[in-house]
Amino acid sequence: MNAFFSLPLYGLVTLHIGQMFVILALMTRGLPAALIAGMISTAGLYYETSNAFFFVTLSLELIVMLWLNRRGLSFLLSNFIYWLVIGAPISYIYLESADSLPTDFMVLVLVKLMLNGILYTAMASTIYHVLPMSWRFVSRPPVAPTLFGRIFYLSFISIMIPSLIIALILTARGAKQAEEQIVGDLYRKANNARLITRDLIAEHERVVNQLADTLAITDVNEHQALLTQTQINYPSFLTMLIANRDGYITHGAPDSFFDTLRTQPFEELSVSDRDYFRRAVENKSSFVSSVFIGRGFGADSIIAVSAAIIRDGEVVGVAEGSLNLPKLSSLEERQDIGLNDQLLVITDAYNRVVYASEATNLEVYDVYTPTTTHNVYTRAINMTRLNSRNYLIANASNQYGWNIYVMSRPQQITQVFTDNLLVFLFSLFGVTALFLLVTHKFSRDITRPLETLVDHMTSDASVEEIENNDGMTTELQAISGQLSKARRLMLDFNRQLKQQVQDKTQELEALNKRLHQLSQEDGLTELLNRRTFDELTRKLYSKRCMKQLPVHMLLMDIDNFKDINDSMGHPIGDECIVSVAKELQRFFNHEDELVSRYGGEEFAVVSTASSGSLLERLEQFRSALTRSCVVDGTIIPMTVSAGLLSIEKDFNLTYTDLMIRVDQLLYTSKREGRDRVTHELR
Repeated sequence: MNAFFSLPLYGLVTLHIGQMFVILALMTRGLPAALIAGMISTAGLYYETSNAFFFVTLSLELIVMLWLNRRGLSFLLSNFIYWLVIGAPISYIYLESADSLPTDFMVLVLVKLMLNGILYTAMASTIYHVLPMSWRFVSRPPVAPTLFGRIFYLSFISIMIPSLIIALILTARGAKQAEEQIVGDLYRKANNARLITRDLIAEHERVVNQLADTLAITDVNEHQALLTQTQINYPSFLTMLIANRDGYITHGAPDSFFDTLRTQPFEELSVSDRDYFRRAVENKSSFVSSVFIGRGFGADSIIAVSAAIIRDGEVVGVAEGSLNLPKLSSLEERQDIGLNDQLLVITDAYNRVVYASEATNLEVYDVYTPTTTHNVYTRAINMTRLNSRNYLIANASNQYGWNIYVMSRPQQITQVFTDNLLVFLFSLFGVTALFLLVTHKFSRDITRPLETLVDHMTSDASVEEIENNDGMTTELQAISGQLSKARRLMLDFNRQLKQQVQDKTQELEALNKRLHQLSQEDGLTELLNRRTFDELTRKLYSKRCMKQLPVHMLLMDIDNFKDINDSMGHPIGDECIVSVAKELQRFFNHEDELVSRYGGEEFAVVSTASSGSLLERLEQFRSALTRSCVVDGTIIPMTVSAGLLSIEKDFNLTYTDLMIRVDQLLYTSKREGRDRVTHELR
């Protein structure tokens, strides 16, 4: 039965409604029939899970429930007591010893077992009370000896079943949404990291190719200057060198490293055994190596990017740049990896670690190949173990064979599910207590008119009194009066309740409107927050590209903002941020211009205005910013570094690449001294 009455909630968590028939057999046929039904039911579960523990717990559940029922407790309350006192502790001990389930998932399973028991027992109780008496082979004491008790019990289970089902459905849906959000976030970050690493390598490969082409047509006396200038322009190259056709280093940058190298024995200057030399010479092209430990220039872990220097069709040497891997640490910050226990691991084509988050305990050059384990949380993504902890893992690979792994702890998903279930359980207890009070009053309202009717029927009523009341007896008149009064009370109550519902509905609508506004705005500056800005800008950018109309993306960052916070305090820093926001709203308020607080001290503007207008207002904004923040009569001058990307011809650029490029322009402004705008037209 359970094999066909299983309702999956989340991951491996499933409701088994088939036990309803076992409880129904206990109510109508007795314990022997229920044990037989239980054996049939757990046979289906055994077939599905290969676990015989279900029959043990179910048999114990039937015995305890019957024993409590014979002592005057309802089956529903008996089932609840069983799971609270016996079932849950036994299941915990079994799961702890027999299965390696994570603790958070085990708590979820135990809560599910209790709710599962309450649900199928309530359903069985409901069916039992609508069955014909002839189907009941075993006589049972009434659920309660009083009218109050019976009203409470039957009404409660009738309300509880749909409430529990709805709560479980909403909880499962909430967990599913959380799962989709987390999984989507992991894959998005893995893909973004893939694009960034691809672009990083491709850009430096292009630089080395250009250097090799330049070296091929310039005099050897100019090679050192060219090499030094290239290394200065691209500081991600830890070192750069030029080797002759025999593989001996002739030039190096920076000068301090090359001066040290000159003191080495002559044979130490040979790189002919390095792949970056051999492959570049053999293929007469550029080459990107796997990760290796530098030699001669230090012990840093690097990626070598090399290109053959070809003159008159012959290889006369090799230009090489050693890309410093620690520079990849900024990738975590840019992708917000590290929040919610997220980790990043990047490996090369030989599965050697290129970069790894500190918490992974992996070192550069370690061999790392993640192995997937059984994922009890979700089927939407793989799970792996690292440092004896479970992680959801998403991966992506770039064209250079690099593997990017983004990992996150799975507890975020189960926390949503468990929290909702626990809230429902506590709410159920509160509703039960409230329902008990309401039912008590309700039963008294029913029995009081009946008691009055009995009093009138046992009293001596004269014929004249009956005739004077148009044939209505005193007892019926009392009932009529009570019903009329009850009806008036009910109508008044309904009117009051309706008015209260309308008032609360209006309050809720206003609150929802305000919450919607807050969800789109930054709480400090009242500018658009990053999520809303990205949503609106993505649509605007797509529309402008489709129509091939110009669009401009501006990303800026307050220069040395940390110094303001550290020296003057965060409240002053907040006032500075607010003043920047006001100036942005003052200068960038044209139609189809969106302004956002994109990060802590980072702001973004998208505009469809002309380049001239935008640049003129940008300069006015920068000028105003130097005197806009005034605190206690003191002007706090501020400057910004900005990156501006104008799309006027290249409308094939994706939104993601747009943001990546404008971010690069921003960092160019910072790198070149801050307080400037780096503008690129495409």
